Amino acid sequence: YSFPNAPVSISATTNLTQRSKDSTIVVSLPDFTVNVSRIYPFKRKKRLGKEKWYEKISMSYTMNLTNSVTAKESEFATMDYLRDWRYGVKHNLPISASFTLFKYLNMNLSLNNSLKWYFKKVEQNWEGDASGSVVRDTTYGFYNIYDGDLSFSMQTQLFGFYTLKSKSGKKMPVFRHKLVPS
Repeated sequence: YSFPNAPVSISATTNLTQRSKDSTIVVSLPDFTVNVSRIYPFKRKKRLGKEKWYEKISMSYTMNLTNSVTAKESEFATMDYLRDWRYGVKHNLPISASFTLFKYLNMNLSLNNSLKWYFKKVEQNWEGDASGSVVRDTTYGFYNIYDGDLSFSMQTQLFGFYTLKSKSGKKMPVFRHKLVPS
């Protein structure tokens, strides 16, 4: 559903897949997404004069909630929701801006943020000597992982002309060249 007069949309899906050869079912219930299209939060409603540098900052947002399980058909009704289902939430918040410096330098900044929420984690430890085994311990709670990256780029364009000189005085073509350092 897209909200009228707003940059927000939501969607929810559910999915059921069944393999008849071994009665395995995969259920995704629900997958929920909230999306906010690119907005300029600092842009003035009625602009007077030149656009300010902070009015060029844009951002968007996406949240995905997933919930799924894979099980045999006979086990599905008796499954423990907390232990057997896989579920989590992922948030993405990219922020970007483009500026022009000194009339000739184009600068782009972007900050991408990603936050993931999990509700169980598996810790693995090696037990014993070389013949030992891996011991897995599942703990339940609220866990999050944050990823972020920052990027910066700058570029400009330089143009030049080169005219060939002829010994006979005839007009020779002019070559235009462009250099784009970044």
